[in-house]
Amino acid sequence: MDIEELAARCLANSQRWFPSNHADNQKAITHATLGLAGEAGEVANKVKKLFGYIDQSAGMTANQTVCDAIIEELVDTLIYDLVLLELFGADIPNAIDRKIAICEQRWGV
Repeated sequence: MDIEELAARCLANSQRWFPSNHADNQKAITHATLGLAGEAGEVANKVKKLFGYIDQSAGMTANQTVCDAIIEELVDTLIYDLVLLELFGADIPNAIDRKIAICEQRWGV
């Protein structure tokens, strides 16, 4: 499955799971943006735990457990990103290529 198929699948799932949040484009964009922000916060919190702030009461007792939790949250953020890219009608591979070119101009060797 390529990234565009994956994005379409993520959007279709979101529409199926949260139909009222897809009643119009504004609601869908708001839902996905707020979801992305929340999941990004969860990533940050788990990274904090990875680097020495492990909360024993939360069951985070080993770095691998924390890494697995971070991966799960990163996937959540990726799904919201892909949904937003679909909602905005992005040509994802071309958008990535354009951004890589910009970064290359700024920081390339």
